Amino acid sequence: MPELATEALHAFAYALRRGFPFESWGDVLDRVRREAAAGFRGNPAVTRMKKQGSANLGLYLLRFGDDQVLQKRVVSVDEFRIARSLQQAHAGLSLAQIVSVARRGAVFHIFQEYVPHKADKLSAVEMAQLAYDFSSETQAPLEQVAPSHMGIYRPLLKPRYVQRIAKLTGDTPSSVRHGLGTMIDRPAAIQHNDQHPSNLRRRDDGRTVFVDMGSVGWNLPGAGLRGFAADGLAGADRTAFDEATGHFAGLTGIDAREIRQAVLLAAAARQLRRARRHHDRDREEKAMRIAAEVLSLD
Repeated sequence: MPELATEALHAFAYALRRGFPFESWGDVLDRVRREAAAGFRGNPAVTRMKKQGSANLGLYLLRFGDDQVLQKRVVSVDEFRIARSLQQAHAGLSLAQIVSVARRGAVFHIFQEYVPHKADKLSAVEMAQLAYDFSSETQAPLEQVAPSHMGIYRPLLKPRYVQRIAKLTGDTPSSVRHGLGTMIDRPAAIQHNDQHPSNLRRRDDGRTVFVDMGSVGWNLPGAGLRGFAADGLAGADRTAFDEATGHFAGLTGIDAREIRQAVLLAAAARQLRRARRHHDRDREEKAMRIAAEVLSLD
């Protein structure tokens, strides 16, 4: 069954178990008006926006006079639970404020602060600071609801991959498996996991915030900085890589080497997932090379 249809059935079953009512559009808007700090009035003008992501059913901009709210329609139970928890916690320093959430059938509606400006290009240190701020702000409210992303690392421990990595490092397969397994078993933390420029916006006060919660979950601290070494160290800006991971390590109190290993491990795992999905041998080889870099990192 297609993934989206499976998620829709999961969403519908979840809603039935929780006793969520099927609300009319008018009821939903009433709640948005009631829960919005700005106290919106009247019926909104609705503009459909370009959606991003396969699990995103639609993005809409609602204009209540001079006030604006972004509406996102999803079938992901995880994203709905995350949005609801963030709304209840009034989180909004490092992310767009969640105004309200609602359900209609198998579809969840997330209403959040509309942040109109594209984010300015951030330095490596600023990106690391934002990753840390998000993790710190969301750790407590999402501790019980965020999904784990740690499963993405397990394929790296398959015997055929371990043997290939061992050939690259010159180590024994048992040593490679132990080394990677030790890293994967380190304590996880809430991470955004998709720190892409398209998910960053700038408020009028100049603060950069995240606007998409679809990938939030438990992961190795620093893994969200994988963009600094997406293709491994060979193609990375080593200065930016060291600055980002070093700053994040200083903020968390975790050894910088562990943060750098987490970044590379996340890059290797993501490359391998894509390679397996598309039967891409070149990408698979890249994943093996990055995994070898993890083990040989100074």
